Amino acid sequence: MLWNITIFTWKFRFAKLVSLLLIAYTIAISTVLFQTVVNNRLLTPSIVGLDQLYILIKTVILYSLDSLSLPFLNEEGQLILEALILIIFSTSLFRWLFSGNIQGLHLTLLIGVVFGGFFFSLRMFMQLQLNPDQMMNLTDIMFANFNKFNTSLIGFATIIVFIVSLIGWRLRHSLDVLSLGREAALNLGVDYQKSATAILIFISILVSISTALVGPITFLGLLVANLSYELSPQAKHHVVVPTTILLTIISLVSGQFILEQILNMGGRLSFIIEFFGGIVFLSLLMKGQLK
Repeated sequence: MLWNITIFTWKFRFAKLVSLLLIAYTIAISTVLFQTVVNNRLLTPSIVGLDQLYILIKTVILYSLDSLSLPFLNEEGQLILEALILIIFSTSLFRWLFSGNIQGLHLTLLIGVVFGGFFFSLRMFMQLQLNPDQMMNLTDIMFANFNKFNTSLIGFATIIVFIVSLIGWRLRHSLDVLSLGREAALNLGVDYQKSATAILIFISILVSISTALVGPITFLGLLVANLSYELSPQAKHHVVVPTTILLTIISLVSGQFILEQILNMGGRLSFIIEFFGGIVFLSLLMKGQLK
């Protein structure tokens, strides 16, 4: 009996560790890539409401599947459908938002926050149309919770992230050029529109996976990405990306370990991350760090 309990415990902890590593990887990569495309270190996919858009899409799909009597889509199928819809909406939205027609950080940030609030309000309205069973399926991704993961998606999500990473690896040489801005990238011979669209597709997939696994996390990416930029002044992506991934892993794994094993606290790590991340965001905004 004790041996069985030990086996169960190790399996549970291993699944939790893999989930934390996968979440750390997707958040780190999506944040750095997004900041590269928009050429701004204050903006992240979560701040402009991309995760809220994903939850809205999830809400609409849950309602539609029940209304149309289409129960054949399993969790993997729903994730693929949600990611595809998110790709279409997000690429269209962000290509307009960051096309250069909108000038100024504060205006861009304001529009992003307004869109995030709009997605939030719309999905709250849609949730009123759901039955209790549908709401139970949706509740897990509405709030970030590192104590409870959607472990049924880990294997499938790992495969998708691996494939996306292999394809995205081909763009690694363009990232440093894209970070210089649209005009500089075009002058240096980079197809900005094609590269930016491809990166936005990768970001949408990664955000879909991280949100599906643990829920929306607004400031974690901002926190670790800006710390990575401070540790690597040259801001080369072959240094920044691994550093951001490592810092995110350390933040999540060590934070969860300290809360559970040392402090014996049942609180959510996400609350602590959002608190300190919000402070960093406000301090950067007040200091006027526009890059």
